[in-house]
Parts: sequence; C-alpha cells; structure tokens
Amino acid sequence: MQNTEELIWEASDILRGQIPIEKMKGYLISMVALAQSEIKQEELTIPEDAQWSRVIKSGENIGKRLNTAGEKLEEVNVFLKNVFHFFPFTKINDATLHRLCFVIDQLPIKEASGSVADSILSLSAASEGKRGGHYLTPVYLCDLAIQLLDIENGSSVFDPAAGVGQLLNRASDYASGLSVAGQEINEETWAIAKLNTILHGNAEMDIRMGDTIRTPQLIDKQGLKTFDYVVMDPPYSLANWGYEDAKNDVYGRFFYGIPPKSRGDMAFILHALASLNEKGKAAIIVPRGVLFRGAGEEKIRKKLIEQDVVETVIGLSSGLLYSSSIPVAVLILNKDKAEERKGKIFFINAEEKYEEHRRQRVLTEEHIREITDIFRSGIEIKKLSRWLEVNKLQDHSLDPSDYFDEDIISTTIGKVQINRETFEQTKTLPLKAAGKLFRGMNPPSGANPESEDASHLMVGLADVQDNQLLSDQLTPISVSDQQNVSRYELKSGDIILSSRGTAIKLAIVPETDQPLLLSNHFIGIRPAENINTGFLKAYLESPVGMFYLINSQKGSVVSVLTAKDIGNIPVPDFPAEQQEKIAERFIQSNQTYIEKLQELEEQRKSAFESLYREMGLSRSYKGMEDKKGNI
Repeated sequence: MQNTEELIWEASDILRGQIPIEKMKGYLISMVALAQSEIKQEELTIPEDAQWSRVIKSGENIGKRLNTAGEKLEEVNVFLKNVFHFFPFTKINDATLHRLCFVIDQLPIKEASGSVADSILSLSAASEGKRGGHYLTPVYLCDLAIQLLDIENGSSVFDPAAGVGQLLNRASDYASGLSVAGQEINEETWAIAKLNTILHGNAEMDIRMGDTIRTPQLIDKQGLKTFDYVVMDPPYSLANWGYEDAKNDVYGRFFYGIPPKSRGDMAFILHALASLNEKGKAAIIVPRGVLFRGAGEEKIRKKLIEQDVVETVIGLSSGLLYSSSIPVAVLILNKDKAEERKGKIFFINAEEKYEEHRRQRVLTEEHIREITDIFRSGIEIKKLSRWLEVNKLQDHSLDPSDYFDEDIISTTIGKVQINRETFEQTKTLPLKAAGKLFRGMNPPSGANPESEDASHLMVGLADVQDNQLLSDQLTPISVSDQQNVSRYELKSGDIILSSRGTAIKLAIVPETDQPLLLSNHFIGIRPAENINTGFLKAYLESPVGMFYLINSQKGSVVSVLTAKDIGNIPVPDFPAEQQEKIAERFIQSNQTYIEKLQELEEQRKSAFESLYREMGLSRSYKGMEDKKGNI
C-alpha cells in the first residue's frame, strides 16, 4: 500500500500542467476537506449534494458537482462562507479530476485528516521553495514557539499573521479548551487556513480575513482584543506594510515609534505586544536583521528593552524555512516577567542545533526539548546561553550572535583561543578614539579602466592581497563632483579594512601620485596623531584584533562590518615611542619573510629549469614578462 507522501506526490503529478504549482495545495486541501466532511459529520452539516461518495461516482461533469458540493457546504455552514469558491474545479478537465478523486479516496482521511493536510502543505512548500512556501511555518518551528510559551489549557491564543493556520493548529494540539483566533491577509491562504482547521478538528477557530496592520479584525469596544498568548511567524521585511496608516493608528500600537517605511518586521512585533493582556506572552519568529538594525528600529528596540518586555531571544540556524535560507530567531515577549528575570534578557545561541534532511535543515524533537529546557531553567551554558542585564546590551542589539563570541580564531600563527577577559584587563582605548572611521563610496557609473582623463583611482576588494594594496592595478575613474567625493579620498598612512565577506582584508595606503578613492567594500581608518599606523594595523591583524573584527560582523547572508560596529573595539593604549618600535619590528619581520620567500622561489625556479633542461624541454618554451617587467 502506498504511504501518504507517495499518494500526495501522485495527486500532484496528476494536476501538473493543469494548474500552476502554487495553486495545487488549495485544490488538494479543498478536495480532502470535501472527502472528510462526509466522514466526520459531527462538525459539519452535510447536504445531500455535498456527499463525497455521491459526487465522485462518475467522471462526467464531476467538476460541476465538486463546485456544487462546496457551495452547498458554504450555505449551511456559516463559518465556511466564501471558502471553496477560490478553487473552481471546472478549471480542470473531468478526466483529470476523476483520476484525482480516486487517489484522494485512498488517503487515510478517516484516521488522520490533520496529518494528511500537514503533508500536503509541507510537500507543496518544499516544491515551491523560494517561489512560495512563505504561507507555511515548518512544524518544528511551530512546536518550538508553542513549547517555549508552554500554553496552558483553557487560555486564549492569537496569530495575527496566520498563514494556513499551522501555528494555531499546533497550539490546539498542545493544550485543550483553547479560545483560538487569527487573521490572514491573503484570500486564498485564508481559505486554506479555514479548511486546514476543519481537517485538524478545529472548526471553531476564529480566523478572519484582512490586513492585520491596516485593518485589524480582532477588536472590541476597548480597541484591540487581548490574549493570553500570541504566536506568530509574520512576513519578513515587508515593504508595503502600512507606514502611512501607522501614523494615524488608533489602537496604541506605535507609541514606541513607527517602523521604517521599507521594513514592516517591527510593526508586527508591536502589534503582537499590543494584543497581549497584562500577563500575556508572545513567541514571534523573526529575521535576525530586525534584532540589530539601526535608525528607527533601534529606537523601538530601546523602548521595548526599557519597558522590560523582552524576556528571551533564541538564535537559530539558517536553512530552517521553506521560502528563504536566512537565519531566524524566536523573540519571547512577556508582560509579566518573573521577578528573577526582570531587568535582564536571556540569550540562547542555538545556531548549531539542526539536522540535515533532504536538502532542508530541521529541528528534531531532541533539539526542541533541549532549547525549551534551557529556556525554562534559565541555566547559563558556555557558548549556548547567558543572561545579560539590559544596561549592558550593545547599541540595544537583541541579536544573540553579539553576545556569544567565537573565541577560536584562525590566524597567521595558526588556530588560537582568545581569552577576552584577560586582554580587557590591560589599558585600552576604543578604536574610534584611535582614529577617524569613515566608509567608502559606491563606485560611480563613470568607472572606466580605459579612461584617459581619470581624476582618481578606485580601491576595490580585489586590489588588496596578502594585506597589501596593489597600487598598480587600481581602476581609473572620472568624478565630476569633486567636493562631495573628498570625504572618500584616501591619504597616505590610512588603514583600509574590508567591510563585506568572511575574509577580512587590511592594508596601509602607500604614497601615491594620483588621488585614491575608497569603495563601499571598505571602511577607512585615519589614525590619530598619537597612533602609529603600522602599530594599529599590526594589532588589528593580530589574533586579538581579528577576534574583535570577526565577532563584530553582522549579516544574515553576507558578513558585513560597519564603522559603528567596530568603533568600540579596544586597542592597546601604548606610549608613542613603544608603538613605533613595535611597528618597526613588524615591518622588518614581514620584509624578512618576503625576502626569504623570494629566495626560496628563485631556488625552486632554478631547480625546475635544470630538470626541464635534463628532460630536453627547455628549447620548447621561453619566459614571458609580467606587468611589472619580471620574467
């Protein structure tokens, strides 16, 4: 006998070419719901024309009969109004539908209709990949969020971005007697959510259709309805989220500030907070960026931190979602924190907690249990969990990676383990006090390697190799706005530091005849008068300096450094004379290394040429000059 997954794949194959792949889940779920309605009549009133066994008897006009069955169910079951009309079966030819009904009839709907629905949705999300899948939160993330909240029997639960209702259904599996509500903006997704709740035996769920930010549906005379728990996986970095509407909000959601126009992540977080009662808790799955980005989002985070409603942030691996490879986190808000947790935030670093499964990373039951046990116990485990007082947060960042240093660093002297506490006992000053930090510019469209009237040379990532600036390969560019570009011009003795990518590059700007411009792939450091350039570069590329640079990197997909990120890196505070001596010794050591390499290279070259002569090959080739005139 075929298992459930095999039957669902067979059903999908039957539909392939008849409807777009992103529509398949809706048709399959609606057909399963029609089939299940006849089996479990205690939850639905079933008119004769809607009985599955009658509808599928013949293939002739089966599309019309399926449409009629859906319409009849909507008429007599008010909570199904407008659900089935999103999936008009007459768009599929009758022969295909008849074959499809035969496959649907073999699914274990009587015993496990909820599991069948879960399989349809998860397999569809996996098939759609980055083209879709945003409507579905993987069950392991649902279970993690719900178990972190430890939802109690008889309580109220709300999901303001319900998708297909997966979080709400899993919450109902976790606790009994719940009062459950949700809202979903996409009409077809809302329809699938309604059908999904029925298949899970949760027909009483109140899932409304509409825009949660612009037109919240769960309201009463006092404003937003409030709940014991909010559980949510909102859309990530939504651009058109309702910025203008937020300025005139009457529900008290944006007292802490209005999120940026281009990203709505914080709008959903604020909506979740406003939807909690005085003892309420929320578990929100969020992209990591909203935890550390600056400007308006930082101001809102500052208010949330000051109000002491952030209890825990759990950093998770990348690759756990269907629709994106970005790493996510679970943000726990609590309006009634336990006394011993007040004034502090518990950070859990669970980035290494995952298992590879069919090109998808998943959380196993063991991972979920381990994370929830750590959260509930509040125990600190090195590199895994730690408490931090709110006044010790860095720039109001809630990103766990900011508080778990990678202390094993690969350096020029091999792998080393850094003891941060020991170093910070020495006398230091912040990097921003050791020199002026400035960013590079976006290369102008006029960049042209063949330009004869170039005003500058642009420094790009490829121009720094082995921590040396290769001045002879810089790109000539012509810049018309000389006044504006001056802030990006480099001076001899400046240090340049790569700002993108995992490999960190450093170089000192040498003397040059033509003005140099720093590209946006770098941060410039202009050492203060009392700071020796060679000393500062030697420190930054040392094991300790690299430790701070690596642990200052941010970014979900690409590692990024900003001037703000590195401004507080501690730098040894040595007298000028001692700095100069150290710099000279570093320069001499490096020069000796280069000379030895050149000497060994010449010896190897000479030995190879001797062997080639012995093999009779030397007459068949001749040496060529490189760009520097070397043979």
